[in-house]
Amino acid sequence: MTPRGRIRDPYSPLRWTLWGGFAALLAICIPIAILLWTEAVHEEENHREAARVEQIHDDLVQVRSQMRDAQSAFRGYLIFGNEQFLEQYRAAVGKIEPTLNSIEKLLAPAELPRMAVARVRMRTLVAFAEQVLAAYRTRGREFALALVASGDGNRRVEFASRELDELISQTKLEARSLAAARARLAELSQSMILLSA
Repeated sequence: MTPRGRIRDPYSPLRWTLWGGFAALLAICIPIAILLWTEAVHEEENHREAARVEQIHDDLVQVRSQMRDAQSAFRGYLIFGNEQFLEQYRAAVGKIEPTLNSIEKLLAPAELPRMAVARVRMRTLVAFAEQVLAAYRTRGREFALALVASGDGNRRVEFASRELDELISQTKLEARSLAAARARLAELSQSMILLSA
């Protein structure tokens, strides 16, 4: 008998060993679980950001396409005088503003000034085209063609196109960067899973 009349438990050392092993296992598993959970959260955030950037990129490409459609229809109207080209021009121009609005909804506050510059360039381009169309109606085709030939229209188209192309390139780079970060997160998660096994 042990002091005070207690019976000594022969399994006591084994219980302490099991509890110690359990504590060591928890000390290893809990940090790994927390790390895996934080990586999953970062991966989800990265995925959302990648989807946002991809949508911005697609919308910018759409604006560029709408702008080119408007330019082609505008030229067609000036050259041939066919009202069908004017309708196509109006339809293309009418799509640009809503697409720019949807892009702005996706932008972070730091990205808004750059988009504002692109919007101003688009508006000045459309304003110039409207000025040429008004001249076409009031002063005739030759005067409108002379306005276009002055080079002012080409500069505006060039500025707007360059701004859009830079924004598109920027979103491509951002998308690549996010894809690389996703790949690194996937590698890290895989290595953590292998470590925990």
